Amino acid sequence: MKRPEEIVVVSGKGGTGKTSVSAALLYLLADRALGADCDVDASNFPILFKPERFWEEPFFGMEAASVDTETCTGCGRCAEVCRFGAVQMEHESAHIDTASCEGCGYCARICPAQAISLSPLRTGTVKISALRTGNTMIHGDLEIGGENSGKLVARIRQLAMEKARQEGYPLIITDGAPGIGCPVVSSLSGAFFALMVTEPTRSGIHDLERLARTIEGFGIPAGIVINKADLHDENSAAIEALAADLGLPVLARLPFSPSVPGAMKALRTVAEGDNPELTNLLRDLTATLLDRLSLEPRKETP
Repeated sequence: MKRPEEIVVVSGKGGTGKTSVSAALLYLLADRALGADCDVDASNFPILFKPERFWEEPFFGMEAASVDTETCTGCGRCAEVCRFGAVQMEHESAHIDTASCEGCGYCARICPAQAISLSPLRTGTVKISALRTGNTMIHGDLEIGGENSGKLVARIRQLAMEKARQEGYPLIITDGAPGIGCPVVSSLSGAFFALMVTEPTRSGIHDLERLARTIEGFGIPAGIVINKADLHDENSAAIEALAADLGLPVLARLPFSPSVPGAMKALRTVAEGDNPELTNLLRDLTATLLDRLSLEPRKETP
């Protein structure tokens, strides 16, 4: 089987409807798509699919220092060099606050008694779940205060690719993180297509341009979805003009719909709501994407 294609749904800012669009795509393409939730800082993609977790693993995204108090002489040199305030001197011995430690290891290198060492720190969890739609989702969560989410995103995407090949899915729908930071960069690396979801607001237009410039650096084909396009005609026209300047197609213009909150409340995707116009537009979007990717339906594995 050839390498599965991956559509990463991203947005330059939060609140544009990115997850609503990606969840609708996963629902409508359930026969050929596996899901991946890379918005690990605030994961809510799985909520709409009632996932039944059947596998998980801890994720160790960084290292943290620890002190052997019996070996520590209490010289305090580690506290002097720590730029993050992670070392406190208590009872003539150093103690490390792992929530503040950045794992740089300078304290361990400078300790004359060699009482400090680095060890892996659990910062999250990766999960594989079966969905009510019959397909599979790879997702994960950061621990409270956990960092290095870009590495967690990379692990989720790695597992998604392996699982898609194993189960015969030709497509992966990935819900990326908002913005242009490390998790987004990790979500986009090696992807086949980036679908940018924006809204007709000034901040939406500004952040869309930043995101488009970021995606351009990866050389990834991309398209734009204008969500709630009918709420501000002037700003929607500005997005259309920006898209033309960037050489990017506007693949869908979705209207504002009161049915969306109702679908969310019922733990359903917006494609399952009671607005036929919105559902048909989303179906048209999936058809456009499939045409661009030239994908065949999923082949059942023996």
